[in-house]
Amino acid sequence: MNYSLPREIFMEFEDAFGKEKAKLMADSLENSLNQTINKTNENLKVNLKSDLKNELVTRELFDRDTKATRELFDERFKLLETQIKSTHELLEKETKLTRELFDRETKATHLLLEKETKATRELFDERFKLLDFKLNILIALLAVSLTLLNPVLLNFLTKVFKL
Repeated sequence: MNYSLPREIFMEFEDAFGKEKAKLMADSLENSLNQTINKTNENLKVNLKSDLKNELVTRELFDRDTKATRELFDERFKLLETQIKSTHELLEKETKLTRELFDRETKATHLLLEKETKATRELFDERFKLLDFKLNILIALLAVSLTLLNPVLLNFLTKVFKL
């Protein structure tokens, strides 16, 4: 960017020193200002670049930090995975033991129920046999008593045996 003197200042130089000297002075003043501005711009760029370099993360630093973070996460995920696997295995063992215990208990309960059912059935069979026997005796007594107490039968028997 080139700096040029304002027209009013050039006119003042022209009035004070003449046209040739004013032009020479204006050119040298403009050149001097332009060089100073350019050097200042370059210094600002260098300072800004240096400050930014100190403040901003470089690609190498970013990669290093990212790699360290990734390794940390990988390590923690592996630890979590190991813990989950061990917990899963423990749960499987506990489930297997619980299932075996349940099966044993179920089998023992089933055998006990079978024995109790068999004993109950035998007890009922005995009682029904005894009841059946008593009922048969009762039926026989009833038949005999009805037969003997029947007036028609009594007449028949007396006629047959002539009593």
